[in-house]
Amino acid sequence: SSGINAEYGDFSRLYTNIPHDLLRDNIKFAVEEAFKVKADMNFIKVNKKSATWAKSKPKNTKVTYLSGTDIYEMLGYLLDNIYVKYRGNLFRQIIGVPMGTDCAPDLANLFLFVFEYKYVMNLISTGDSDMRLLRFVYRYIDDLLILNDNGNFANIYTDIYPNVMELKSTGSSAQHVSFLDMDIKALGNKFKYTLYDKRNDFDFKVISLPNLGGNIPVNQAYGTFYSQIVRIFNANNTADLFIDNIKTLIDKLCKQGFNRRILFVYIDRFIRSYRFKIITKFWKILHSHMFVV
Repeated sequence: SSGINAEYGDFSRLYTNIPHDLLRDNIKFAVEEAFKVKADMNFIKVNKKSATWAKSKPKNTKVTYLSGTDIYEMLGYLLDNIYVKYRGNLFRQIIGVPMGTDCAPDLANLFLFVFEYKYVMNLISTGDSDMRLLRFVYRYIDDLLILNDNGNFANIYTDIYPNVMELKSTGSSAQHVSFLDMDIKALGNKFKYTLYDKRNDFDFKVISLPNLGGNIPVNQAYGTFYSQIVRIFNANNTADLFIDNIKTLIDKLCKQGFNRRILFVYIDRFIRSYRFKIITKFWKILHSHMFVV
């Protein structure tokens, strides 16, 4: 097909559909591959805020040291002891992982990653040219964004993932999709992206961001506005959409007790601090009067 295109898909019920046997195999594979890369390391030293590689485990230490076998056995214990109590009955979960556990996103991510890793490594070993078409396929846990692959991924994804992983295409068209917090449009030979908030699609008002009618620190509330400017700047690749997003935000905050004049002080501060980033990104010099609603 001609021109550029974007598609979006997600894995239906990813967390609840993961087979335990495949999850065990994939996590074991991922751990073994990681220890191969660090062949001279035998343990992972786990601190309260970080984890590092370690060659050996000291005697009489209170710090946690994990071998590859330890990690695999801990996963096995977790999967073998998932229980749900309902109306006096105790049920054991034999497929899927609970979404509320801290490790669930990482387990789901590694589960899919191993299939992708094996597929790509096979393409590399055989010199398959299809590998180049996967350069613009992006996944964030169960969400997929596919750019400019001419339908290639739709034809091969069943070769990558097992049949129990159902991938649904949810893009509205090949020229317009929403991925995470980005709204992406294919226009001519360029992609145009801006901020996307699914809450705006609801048919009811969603309360968000500080309201100065409450008992909250004023300075921190205005600091939230500045952080939102930075976030919106990063989520747009054109000046006009960036300005439109900020205008919408200003209108919302003014209805929640914010002072418009003070908001523009923060806009001026942002423009001064990000002057060169603004120019290199938008090839345009911005002024605060452009944001007047």
